[in-house]
Formats: sequence, structure tokens, C-alpha cells
Amino acid sequence: MKKIKIHYLGLCLSLFILFGCAGNSSLVNLYVANEPAWVRDGQPIKFEDCDWYPSDNVENLLDKEMVLMGEYEGVQFFTERKDIRPFSAIYTKFDDHQYREFDRRND
Repeated sequence: MKKIKIHYLGLCLSLFILFGCAGNSSLVNLYVANEPAWVRDGQPIKFEDCDWYPSDNVENLLDKEMVLMGEYEGVQFFTERKDIRPFSAIYTKFDDHQYREFDRRND
């Protein structure tokens, strides 16, 4: 009886890991579907005399943690409320609590 419980627990854990990992790939596809082409193509946002390029970092942030700083190409962009100038990153929102990080480059 004890062996059956251990095998059942192992099976459940394996299925959880398998389907948990498979679910993440569909989230990545959802991110891409909700972002404009210029973001997916790696085009920068022009803000405060700098070019801000999209990164692979996607943050789960609450709306109350963010401050609207402007709009670029029809897309609003934000900074974290706790961040001060010079900002370390800016973000675009593409889903509930999902923000893409943009990093500054002074080319």
C-alpha cells in the first residue's frame, strides 16, 4: 500500500511538472500576440533623449506599482513608482499585470 502511494505521488508530480512547463510556452505566445510588431521587432522607444530597447524580461507588476510616463507609437509606457531619474528601465503593458522591460542605450 505504501509503495502504491509513493508511485502515485511520483506520477502526480511528474504530470504537474510536464504540464506546468508546457503551459509556459503558451504564455509566451500570448505575450507576442498582445504586443505590437515594432516591439517584437526590437525597435526602441524614444524617451528623455535616449533609445530604450525591448528586452526579454517580462515582469509581473501591479498597476498601482507603475506610473504612466507617456505614449509612443500608440503604446503607453511606464516606470516603476519606486524608480527615480535616471530611470533604470521603462515598461510597456500588454496584459493584466504583464509588463515588458525596456533598457536604455545612449548610442
